[in-house]
Amino acid sequence: MATALATEPRPAESPRSVFHRALRKRRDAVVARFETRDETPRLAGLVFDLLIHVALNPDTDVDATLLASFARRHRLGSDRPALPTAERVMPLLDALAEPAEPGVIDAVNYLFSRGFAEKLSPLSPGDRHAFTLRVVGLLPGVERFGPFAITYFLDDVCPEEDALRFWQAYVERVAAEVSRRTQVTDDAASPWLLGQLLALDATGLSAGRGRAWVVLKRHVTRILLAERYRWRFIRALAEGCNDPHMLHYVCSSPAMVEDAEVLHVFLTRGDSRLVSCALFALQMHGDQEAIVGRVLEYLRSRPLPEIGERLVEIYAQAHLPERPSANLRQLVGGLRALARERAREGTAESLVQAIRADARALRQTLLLADLAHDAALVATLPGRRLLERVVHTFYQTFTPSGVEHPLNDGVFARGVRRALGALIGADAPRVRDRLETFGLELAEHAARWAGDKASAAARQQLLARFCEVYAAQVSAVCRTLYARVDTRDAGRLLYQSLIRVYLEHRDVTDGLAAFGAIEQMLPTLAPELLRQPLDQLEMGAIIDAAHTIAEIERETGAGEADLHDDAHGRIEEAPIGLSPLLVNRPDRERPLVAPVRVLRRRPGVARSVLGAYLGLDLLRDLKDRALAALGLRWQGEIRLTDREVIITTVRSLGGRVIDRTGDSHALEDLRAVQVRQRMRLFYVVLGLLGMVTAGVLGGHLFFVGLRAGDLMTGLIGGAFLLFGVLFDAAMTRIAQANRRQVVLEIATASRPRNTVLLIDIERGAEVLDAFMANDAERRELALLERWSETDVDWEPLEEVASQID
Repeated sequence: MATALATEPRPAESPRSVFHRALRKRRDAVVARFETRDETPRLAGLVFDLLIHVALNPDTDVDATLLASFARRHRLGSDRPALPTAERVMPLLDALAEPAEPGVIDAVNYLFSRGFAEKLSPLSPGDRHAFTLRVVGLLPGVERFGPFAITYFLDDVCPEEDALRFWQAYVERVAAEVSRRTQVTDDAASPWLLGQLLALDATGLSAGRGRAWVVLKRHVTRILLAERYRWRFIRALAEGCNDPHMLHYVCSSPAMVEDAEVLHVFLTRGDSRLVSCALFALQMHGDQEAIVGRVLEYLRSRPLPEIGERLVEIYAQAHLPERPSANLRQLVGGLRALARERAREGTAESLVQAIRADARALRQTLLLADLAHDAALVATLPGRRLLERVVHTFYQTFTPSGVEHPLNDGVFARGVRRALGALIGADAPRVRDRLETFGLELAEHAARWAGDKASAAARQQLLARFCEVYAAQVSAVCRTLYARVDTRDAGRLLYQSLIRVYLEHRDVTDGLAAFGAIEQMLPTLAPELLRQPLDQLEMGAIIDAAHTIAEIERETGAGEADLHDDAHGRIEEAPIGLSPLLVNRPDRERPLVAPVRVLRRRPGVARSVLGAYLGLDLLRDLKDRALAALGLRWQGEIRLTDREVIITTVRSLGGRVIDRTGDSHALEDLRAVQVRQRMRLFYVVLGLLGMVTAGVLGGHLFFVGLRAGDLMTGLIGGAFLLFGVLFDAAMTRIAQANRRQVVLEIATASRPRNTVLLIDIERGAEVLDAFMANDAERRELALLERWSETDVDWEPLEEVASQID
């Protein structure tokens, strides 16, 4: 998968709030109390084994006999071990039977975690993973026995690698359980999750959701208290959860804003659901100016084609709350300033392409509509194209479901009015003529959408609704343009167009207040206009009527609020500073460094299979080991700074450098990277097949030789057996090595041949994360392409678009 360069990896440690600092102080006291006792490792092993035993055997009674057997197994000095707490020393059996005191629960939890760490320490990495998965699967059984959890002290007693492995397995298990027990709830009012969260917050959470909800919430709470990589775990929960109640609980938690990485990752690399979660957290919590500023800085550092769709998505969802918080207002202002700056540069085509042909367009076009305040931009061809996309979406809403859609509300109406007002006010007769033509053809649109089988009354009713929506928008634009001296002529012309539309549909417009003074004054001022066909009317009569009605509405102040209806437009635009390609960038004094091995050619599939099948990979590995034993070594290194990528290779003999090569590329020269995992399962299967084949053949020859007394045949059979074992061990070793390494292919614009590197996923994790951070964003943006599959059903709009064109 090809990706562009991205941000630097996130820090492991999550910031600690007041709550976390108090919790840390309490845990440190427990750890200090047990660290000074010699029997702590043995006591921890006893507690761990006992709790796992109870989880495996839920019908077992924990009594003195059982506890004494475990105490003898762990060589404790007494058959009645004691548990030291902050207040007193009490028998362990009593502590497990009635753990009412918080200090007792903390002590047992610490020993439980410490015992888990002691069990992991002698195991190999593969066995540690399997053991961790087994323990995670037994945790529900432990909780059925008592209020004991392994997570509270895990980060204190386990190395970071072991703790991260446990947390990942635990979060995956909880996320899978949450996903299994929840279901997607469709909301016709909004195609975004944020609408459901806001509605749920307004109406309140429903009570009585059962014990499963309580248990799941307890597990989620523990995950929210994680001290390392909290943003990863919260992201896994949000992606796997479909229940708005659980997502409301997660997003309203202080953990969402205590760790700044959570909201930053959700907004800069998350899909539509994660964006909804982040915006809901910004709506619920107080001042988060630093987080919003960091998000804006990141977006400012990226090219618009890369972030155009994300800008439109965030801006659209940020307009869903009726009363946006200060955080959302700051975010909206910064996004508008960024879009305006890029639009002035003539690179805003990606904003137009990001608009969807479904209900989401009713909010996504707001970003384009808000650019109407920039008069210099409207005067340019790219600026007018942006606003014309807003008007095109307005035309697309004239369907039976579109005019009644919940998002076709005042927020969208204000955006359409801004776009129409800016285009017509900038002397764009083509836009005004098209608007008038569309209004005159409303009867045809209504007849087509109603169908041939619909009654005349149904068609008239749909046409009346279309006229009402059309007139409400156009009449507001007329009043706004005519109220301003510089656009008064354009407003007068638009009044004439609106009068013609009114006269064309006079049979259904009676009683529609959307036409304003036209409906009220025209029958009295110019009754002759109502008695003649539209094609026989004198142009002078329409001009006089338009001028009189425009003056009436201007003097009476009708629609004066239309001049000040842009509540979001008055948002103060947040300043955006410049930012490099990497947000938390390395510099020349602190680069990201990782050991690599430079490959001469790209490892293709056929070459890899033949190399493994013919034993070439094994021979190559043995050759490298032999040369290393003789002192000949190849060492490669990759350095990533804020300006360039440097790849060096050093060949040494006996510790003395005999050859040194280097290559460097500017960040602007890098086009893409591709990361591939080397084959693993093939080597395992090949080794297993080789061992089985050698075992069958060797075993046959060995027993034939023994039966016939033929020493040579028996030795050949034994050699086959030994070869099968060694071959399987070698293949397993290669598979394990491939599991820890990936192939990194770097494509540059200045060189036709790509650079192929072999890099360790652990020692090169920081460099890989810096290259691959945007890969998640690209996958999540692909989800937006399929969002319409789960979106609110809407009538097809292609026919309307073709009719308009």
